[in-house]
Amino acid sequence: MTTQFFDRQEAARTNTWWLVTLFVAAVVGLVATTSGIAYVASQNIKYEVDQGEPIPPAMVAAVVG
Repeated sequence: MTTQFFDRQEAARTNTWWLVTLFVAAVVGLVATTSGIAYVASQNIKYEVDQGEPIPPAMVAAVVG
């Protein structure tokens, strides 16, 4: 009975470690994706400004907030 308890404790620790690891990976992925989208949008606006094209207000609102 005691051995079974410790086996469950070890399994719970392993599962918790994986849960935390996957959560951190998900947060890193979300931050990286958001940063990448913001970077591409800002480069697009920069390119359009350099070309002398008008920037649609919706695009400015999406990037600036």
